[in-house]
Amino acid sequence: MTVPNVRQQGTRLGNWLTKEQARELLTVPDRSTIKDKRDYCILAMPVGCALRREELATLDVEILQMHEGRWVLAALLGKGGRVRTVAVPLWVKQRINAWMTAVGIEEGRMLRRVLKNGKVVDDSLSAWAVGSVVTDSAQAIGIERFGAHDLRRICANVWSAALSQAKSDLTGWSAQMYSTFSGVYDSWPGWNALRPLPI
Repeated sequence: MTVPNVRQQGTRLGNWLTKEQARELLTVPDRSTIKDKRDYCILAMPVGCALRREELATLDVEILQMHEGRWVLAALLGKGGRVRTVAVPLWVKQRINAWMTAVGIEEGRMLRRVLKNGKVVDDSLSAWAVGSVVTDSAQAIGIERFGAHDLRRICANVWSAALSQAKSDLTGWSAQMYSTFSGVYDSWPGWNALRPLPI
């Protein structure tokens, strides 16, 4: 039972991959087929950008933009109607390019259904389909009961380690800045030193 307005203590359970496991997971799609190119993007964007599966399923090409010398997903509409700007590491952008170039996507939904014969259709992916790609890929390397939300933890862990290492370079910046990734994205001149994610 959850009691309102009472602070919750303890450690949240979930699947936490090591960097080595994350690397192995990203090798499951061999990128030799159209479907594998798409599936790699589905795995890479939660790892590199901490996107939710619902956000992946509804992601439009138009919000992938260059801002101040870095690639971002601008004005991304997320959970609860919250709008945010999300940084895109170079290694993720390269894989997005490979997928979009292979299938000739220039506008509309970024991730789309791929039929068994390799044909890409304009239909959007469902959040369930995104989750299925993640679960199947995890099972391929022997990890059971692993979901798309678990991939976001990898990004959070890597950012936490990178920010801790970078704090000595941020003397004089407010403590509040450390509390959100968006503060780092938008304010820190040394932002690019943290990219690409060291996975």
